[in-house]
Order: sequence, then C-alpha cells, then structure tokens
Amino acid sequence: MKGYEARTWFLAIAVFGAFLLATAVAAPATVVGTASLPVPAVILSNNTGSLTNFTLVVTQGTGNVMIVGPSIVGSSTLQSAQAAAQYAAKYLNLKFGNYNFTYNITGGTENVSGPSGGAAMTILAISALSGKQLLDNFTMTGTISQNGTIGPIGGVYDKSSAAKAGGLSFIMVPKFDNQSVYDELYLLVQSTFNIPLIQVANISQAYKFAFTKANITANATTYPFYTKINLYNLQPAPIACSNSCNESLFNQVAQGTFSLVNASINNMSLNPNFVGEASQLHAALAQSEAVAGKGYIYGGANLAFLNYADSYMFNSYVFNESDGYAALSGISDSCGMLQPQQLTTTNYEYVIGGQLRQAWGTYTVASDLSQYNSSVETTDDVLLFMRSAANSNGWCYAASQMFNASGTTGGTDVLPNGNLSDIAAARLGRATEYGSSMYLNTAKLAYKAHNYPLAIIDADYAYAIPNATETGASLGTGALINASAALAQNSTFGVWATQFANEAELYIYESRASSNATTALAYAQSAYSAALLASQMSMDMKLISQNLSPGVGTISISNVTVSQNQTTNPTGSQSNSQLTRSINSLSSSLQNLYAIVVIMLAIIVSLTIVVLYLLTKIQFYTSSLHRQSKGTAGKPQQRPRR
Repeated sequence: MKGYEARTWFLAIAVFGAFLLATAVAAPATVVGTASLPVPAVILSNNTGSLTNFTLVVTQGTGNVMIVGPSIVGSSTLQSAQAAAQYAAKYLNLKFGNYNFTYNITGGTENVSGPSGGAAMTILAISALSGKQLLDNFTMTGTISQNGTIGPIGGVYDKSSAAKAGGLSFIMVPKFDNQSVYDELYLLVQSTFNIPLIQVANISQAYKFAFTKANITANATTYPFYTKINLYNLQPAPIACSNSCNESLFNQVAQGTFSLVNASINNMSLNPNFVGEASQLHAALAQSEAVAGKGYIYGGANLAFLNYADSYMFNSYVFNESDGYAALSGISDSCGMLQPQQLTTTNYEYVIGGQLRQAWGTYTVASDLSQYNSSVETTDDVLLFMRSAANSNGWCYAASQMFNASGTTGGTDVLPNGNLSDIAAARLGRATEYGSSMYLNTAKLAYKAHNYPLAIIDADYAYAIPNATETGASLGTGALINASAALAQNSTFGVWATQFANEAELYIYESRASSNATTALAYAQSAYSAALLASQMSMDMKLISQNLSPGVGTISISNVTVSQNQTTNPTGSQSNSQLTRSINSLSSSLQNLYAIVVIMLAIIVSLTIVVLYLLTKIQFYTSSLHRQSKGTAGKPQQRPRR
C-alpha cells in the first residue's frame, strides 16, 4: 500500500473514531429506573384541585437533581426534590452520588411551587431506584424532611376533590399529632368525596400503602366526636348554691344551647355523606342532656357546645372564600347589636355572664375577619375559619339567651361602684403574669370601658385556666382529685361558681370510675381546672355583689377592634417569581452549555482531521509536480506556432 493511501485510510479511521467519541460523550447515561405518580396540587387563583403527573427517570450519574416540564418551578419545590432523592437513596442504602434524578412534571399547571410534593417525590425515587412497582390507584401529598418525616400541607379538601375526580382509590396525607381539629377536617373531606384519607407520619409508613395492597378501609381517618361519660351510679350534683341562684333560669339558658346544637346536627344530617357523623353527634347531645338532667347543668351544656362547633364546620363544607367572609361578617353584625339588660340585684350574674360571652364572640370574630383575606388560600382555610366562627356564633347565641333571661328576674336597679376598679386592676395584674390570651385581652377591653365586674370575671378565666394547666401537669391523679374536691366544696357563692364546682365533681367521679390511668389523669386535670375557676368566681361574685349601688344605666364593651395583619407584599411575590425564573433559566442554561460543549468538541476534532487530510493531499501534489519538473530540465523550449 502506497504511503498516501495509508494516510488516507488513517484519516478515515480517525474521522470515524471522532464521530464515535462525540456520540459517546453526548449519549444519555444508563437508565437505572423510572416511576410515575399522579400528584395533587391546588390552583390558588380559584381554590380548585388539579392532578399533575410526576415522572422520575433515574440514571447513572453524579448526584444531580433536576425538574423539567413546568415553565416556573418554585425554589421550595426544587429543594424538596433534592431532599426526596437524597432520602430515598439513604432509605435503600445506596450512594446518592452515583445517580442523577430528573423529575418531569406535566399537566394541571405551568407554575409549580411549594414543598407539598416532597413525599410523593420520595416514593417515586424509592420506586425508580429499587425497581419496585408502585400501586396505580393512589396519590399522596406532604412535605419531606431529611429524616423521612412527612410534614403538614394545606389544601387537602381541594386535592382530595381532584383525586376523586381522577378516579383514584385513596390519598395519603400527613398525620398531625395532638391536633384533633385536623383529624376532623380530614374526616369531613373523606366523607364529602367518599375517598379514604390515610394518615402517614413518615416514609416507612407510606411505603406499606404505596407498594402493597393494605387494608385501606381499616386505616382510613376516624374522629371521635365525643367521649362516653360513665353515667352509671352518677349521683345528682352535690354542691348547693349558698345564695339565691335561680337555678331554673340557668337550666332554661342551657336548654337554649341544646336546641341550637340539635338544629345544627339535624341540618348536617340532611347530607347523605354525613349521616354517620350526624348520628354520633346526636348520641353526644343525648349524653350532654343526660348530664344536665343530673344537675350538672353547665357541664352538660358545655359538652354540647363543643359538638356545635363540629356540626357547624360540617354544615360549611360547601363554602367558598366569599361565603366564609359573609358568614363571619354576619356573626359580627348580629353579635355587636346585642344589648345587655339593666343590672339588678337579682340578675347581675346573668348580665355579666352574657356580656362575657358577647365579648369573647365579638373579639374572636373580629380577629378572624382581620386575618381572613390574607390567610385564606385553600378551602381548608375556609373550613378552619368556620370552626372558629362556630365558637363566636355559639357564644353570641348564649349571650342573647342570658340577656333575655336576665330581663325576667325583677330586682332593684344597680350599678357597680368605684371600689371594683381597684379589684379589677389587681385581677388583671395577676392574670398578666400568665401571658396573653383571649380572656386577658377582653378583660382589658372591659376595664378600659369601665365595666369592672366584667373585667374581674374575665381576668379570673385568664388566671385560673393557665394556672390549672401548670399545676395539673405537675400533680398526680390522686393529688388533683383531693385539691379539686377541697376547692369545689367551698365554691358556693353564685350560680356560676356553683355550676363550675359541680362540673369539677362530675370529672372527679369520672376520674375515679375510669380504669385507664391516662384517662383518669385527664379527668382529674379537668376537675382541677373547673374547681379553681369555681373558687375564683365564688370569691369575686361575692365582691361584686357587695359593691353594687342603687342606680340606673348599662355598661358594655363597644368598638371591639383587632389589629389588621399586613398582607403579603406583592413586590416580594414578584421578587420570588423573578428568583424562580432565574433558577430555572440557570438550570436550562447549564444543560444547553453541556450540549454546546459536546458539539464543539466534535466539530473541533472533525476540523482538525479535515485539515490534516488536506495538508497531506497538498504535500502529495507538490511532490508530484516537483518530480515532473526534474524530468524536463535542459531541453530547448518550443516556440509557439504562428
């Protein structure tokens, strides 16, 4: 083979080798595994749920994590993807740095933000890395932490709506510890859409439901609407009032509460999805009425009041953002219009009791209204505000009942004298040591309005409840029962003190009757809280009664206001959006730069080979011309023909 032919073959082989090199560099890495899962999201512009599809491709790599698909990806979502991939590798005892993770998000929305997809991303990574197939009938929502804990999220109502519409069989949601209001919210959602909500605290718990056909029904959310009271052998209320208490009037007010609760439960039972829950609440109401029938009137009414909040929230399941605001505004207007009766020597406890609940109702609803517009993002938020609204509405209803009752007692018209100012100031000072609360704030408003009787009783709540909580946490069951019994026996001045003392006796009985140590302690703590409040109210109602002087006029709290919380700064939101776009742009640029470098390397190698080939050809032709020139040297040149 001639030299130039050998060089030609060499160059051809080099060109082909360069092509193979460029192809090898640009080719994707080996795929380890893939996994897909529908993941729910909330479209905040209209509070609706939407299903997005998350697909993960895991390849051999160096620990890179990317999200592709949406035009905008929030930084918290990117952080969640990173945490998910890292924990999944750790969960499977694999080295994170040996893999690359690419999450592709499609459908539902072009803008993905928030960390609530973290748990789903983790389950996807476990599936793709292990090759274990996910079930195809579920979705999940929740954040992910570095230790695999699944954290709280919002929008469960809207997300569950999307999951049901998408034909899925169940949805995994974060478990809330010691926050029963979220258990109730989950149950409401589960019943509304007839889709089981499985609460999981961590990835280990979620793994069982994601990969194996576990018993979904047995693990669906439950919520106990009430605890059964041990009415067997319960004796009639033992504490008797030491002065004229008009207990029949108090019972009349309690019956009004029972009627309110019953009407709300009946309305709730009209929804076929809530028949089971309504049945539980009716049973709870029957128990409350039985407790009141034994003479524990306040104890029974208070138990019923708690269930009113349950039924009110379930009745609000169809509320959107504007409906919720309208409900709060209506409560605020109606509660603010209530007017107390003239104080008399026989009705002052009912007037003060009504003003107390009116103050709590107006303060709570004013606080809710001040936060509502800036806090509501999902239907979950609306429903939780409605549970608070139930308390406000219930308090204001009780206030109206007490004001009406106080107008039927007769007696001599009285007004509080100046001596109560110093007592109120002392009670406020004592309560302030236990920190801010609704009771303390409304007591301060009452003091500012010169309604000293109301300020005193409200400050008693602000002192007794946190004090009892601290003491109850440090004493055992037996010590709490003994302390409660001693306080209750001496708390007999006035209808309120006597009712709280009897409530303490009820819980003492339940504590002694319980065979479960934890339940017994909880009842003993409740007994002490009621007994301490009874003791304070017995003392202070007596002081109030001694400082009422003949006079005509009413004192109330007016202009209850709560500071308006600042709303989110739109500029901040814009800056966050710009940051998100910058992150996405940088990620996209890095990918493009990688591709450009690979192509440029291939072009440079190819051009180098072509140049070498051309140089070789030029050298060959130059050599040929040189040989021809040497062959004709010395010969005479021919003239041109004419």
